[in-house]
Amino acid sequence: MRVVFFLLDAFKEEYVSKEQTPFLYKKSKEGVYIKKLIPSAGFCERTEIFFGLKPNESGFFTAIGFDQENGAYNNRFFLSLLGWIEQKLSLLVYVINKKNKNSFDSLLQKVLNKIYFKFIGSSEKLKPYKIPLSFLKYFNLTEDAIELHKQGVIKGKESLFKIVKDMGFDTFMEAFTSLGAVSTKNDFERIKIALEASKSKNNLFIPIYINTADSIGHSHGPSSKKIKGEIKELDNLIENSVGEFLKNDPETSFVFLGDHGMSEVKKSIDVKMHVLDISKKFNLKIGKDFIFFLDSTLMRMWFFTSNSREIFERELKTNDFFTQNGDVLDEKIASKYDIPINDIRYGDICWWVNEGVLIFPDFFHSDKPFKGMHGYKPNTQSTYGTCVLWSKESKKQKIDKLELSQIYLLLKKMLLVS
Repeated sequence: MRVVFFLLDAFKEEYVSKEQTPFLYKKSKEGVYIKKLIPSAGFCERTEIFFGLKPNESGFFTAIGFDQENGAYNNRFFLSLLGWIEQKLSLLVYVINKKNKNSFDSLLQKVLNKIYFKFIGSSEKLKPYKIPLSFLKYFNLTEDAIELHKQGVIKGKESLFKIVKDMGFDTFMEAFTSLGAVSTKNDFERIKIALEASKSKNNLFIPIYINTADSIGHSHGPSSKKIKGEIKELDNLIENSVGEFLKNDPETSFVFLGDHGMSEVKKSIDVKMHVLDISKKFNLKIGKDFIFFLDSTLMRMWFFTSNSREIFERELKTNDFFTQNGDVLDEKIASKYDIPINDIRYGDICWWVNEGVLIFPDFFHSDKPFKGMHGYKPNTQSTYGTCVLWSKESKKQKIDKLELSQIYLLLKKMLLVS
């Protein structure tokens, strides 16, 4: 049976209601309704959904990881030169005008990026984002470095794509997205091309990426008036598109998956400045002694000298700034949240902020702090997503809680129905 799969990025549990999303609410009463969907830690949900693997099983945790050997920008002399200039000028401003350092760094990076990418060009996969040019050579995509829909098996687990292919059908992926893919389409355009694809009987599995809740939640907050209005319009868009899909194939099954929730940002913290303060205090040099990566909720560090490792391991566990705003990711936390441990891609040490705390600036954003964020420890109400599975033959069922990786089995069962 054809399955049209709407991945509703950051669509929270409480968004399903009679007033706000009447269509999805109605379908939740008719089909299988998973009220609370518990995400795993990190930013690699695709492997969980399409392969049924948790992060410690797939090895995927954050979207970008340390990969010096296969770095997307490895061995580029001009990049190293501009990175050296960036680092020296940034350090100079830190010494003489610390208050305006972040604004200067942002402007400097824009200028140097423009120079580099005009003459050399960007990587085909990894965008430079706000990663310091001197760091770029060390990093590469993790989960999105491979084309998942062409990957039949990961760690012995066959993908939904392989299951579809083995049945003699196709998966239509052009309405989906990933960090390694180039896409300028919006939600409406992705639904439109998915509808066109559904006219072909051979397209058995049609995933569609919907980013309304994620985009508006970040910029305005996950409980804002703005997002309430946008969610209501999205519900109407989904209702109309479902009607069109059913015209093409009345036997179509649908999955509406909110893969995770989003928390209100209560405060933003400048982790980069604290790292620089520590490095200055102990005479450590960035690039020579250590490097780091700033996600919105994680700081990861790699050490090239034992002295720098000892200093930062101590500071992260004793410095009030770090102890009050987050935790060092140790084996106990990793085990609790199914996180791969001792994997060089994710740092020699990793520091994870408390819910509601935002690292800003980070290596993706420097203009203004987000009002909503995800990527926190997945054990609180605000982090939960939700899911509705529906077809004309659906039998009503309500499941209070389910882990995201278990969605794989439900999708597999739907696809195998003949």
